[in-house]
Formats: sequence, structure tokens, C-alpha cells
Amino acid sequence: MPQTKAVLLVHLYGWVREMERWMTFCKKATIHLLEDCAEAHGAVWARQHAGVFGAWGAFSFYPTKNLGAKGDAGALVTNSAEIASRVKTLQNYGANKRYEHLETGLNNRLHELHAAILSTRLNWLEQFNARRREIAQRYFAEIRNRRIQLLSAPITVTSENSKLSPHDGYASRRRSPAASHVYHLFVVRCAERNRLAHFLKEHGIKTSIHYLLLAHHQNFLEKRPLRSARSSKRRISCRTLSFSSMPSAAS
Repeated sequence: MPQTKAVLLVHLYGWVREMERWMTFCKKATIHLLEDCAEAHGAVWARQHAGVFGAWGAFSFYPTKNLGAKGDAGALVTNSAEIASRVKTLQNYGANKRYEHLETGLNNRLHELHAAILSTRLNWLEQFNARRREIAQRYFAEIRNRRIQLLSAPITVTSENSKLSPHDGYASRRRSPAASHVYHLFVVRCAERNRLAHFLKEHGIKTSIHYLLLAHHQNFLEKRPLRSARSSKRRISCRTLSFSSMPSAAS
């Protein structure tokens, strides 16, 4: 659509999208590429980290994220001095200097306590992500029910001849060794999702559902074109189930 100004890519569940295609598409269409990295701290594509491919990348530091503070927090990364300056102004009441406001802004300054916690936890991020990959590897190895489709991309496939599980949702894709999944969540798909969740709960295995209501079904979009988005997305969302991959998860 000619009115489109940008594409916002969500690096969902902890893996970076296939960025070459999107970068080429956005360049050809002369629109901005933006990244939602809220679940992709430390994730890599083509040996580059999430957040560096577009005009900017937004990170959440909510406590349950791969890199979390003790409350609501976040950051935006960019290589553009202009964007960085504008964001600093907006997050500080729209002021570029004390008592001088250029525009209407917000109070979104990161609290010093959160900053201190994040600075320390950043030193452990790779270790925590490595633990998440270990947990994911166990899920890949031990989930052997053909009614359960694995939606998380394979950790590493180094050869075109490598064999993937026949019930892997990404069986046709090859993850380069230069790409790294950080498994914010380990997600599966099952036609009997609720029955599976109940069975697992009875056996002491906690699961979650992400996300109960899709964006284009939110009430504030009721009169917008997105309301008529493809029903296939709804069918998929009704079948997804998330397993924990927190570093504290039992071995």
C-alpha cells in the first residue's frame, strides 16, 4: 500500500527473522525497517545481533525477558544520531535541555536501579542463553509425538543433508551456524492444545498460551482493515502452546 511508511518485524520467541529478504524488500519499497527485539536479546542472524538491521530496534527488559530488570524497562538501539536525539527528547518530557520542551513527550527514563541490575545481568546473558539452548535441545530430542509440531527453528543445521524431525514446523529451513536462537519461549502446535496442556499440568509440567487474542482482533482495531486479516492466523494461534525455557528450569 502506498501509505505504508515502515515494516515492523517481530523477532518472535527468540529467533531473528530472515533479514536479507526483508532488508531487500524494504529497500526496494523505500520504506523503513524496524525491529521488535523484546524476545531476542542476544539472538543472531548472519553473525549480527537483533536490532542492528533496521532504522532502530526496540528491546523490552520486563523481568521475564532473557535480559530482565526488576520492573518495566526498555531501550531503543540505533545507528542514527538523528533518531537517537529524538528518542532522548521524547523520553524526557520532550525536552532537549532542562525546562526547555521542544514537543510533547513522556517520562520514560530508565531508573538507575534497573540500569544497575541490567548492567550486571548483561554479563550473564550469554550464559543464560546457552542454558536456554540446552533446554530447547532436550525438548527437540524428547518430544516424539507426531500430533505435536515443533515451531521453534532448529538450533543448528550445518549441512543440507542433515535430517530434521518429520514433525518439525521448520523442516524445510536450514539455520546457518552464523544464526543463533535464544529461545525466549519454546513453542509447539497441537490441534488438541487444551487437552495437551491439561495432560501436562497433571504431570507437573507448566505451560502457557501466547497469545490469546491476536493483534488484529483487539477492540481498538475494530474499524480498521486489519480486522479482516486471514483466518489462518486465528487457527494457528488456537493451537500454539509455550513451554518454559527459563535458565532455572529443571534438567
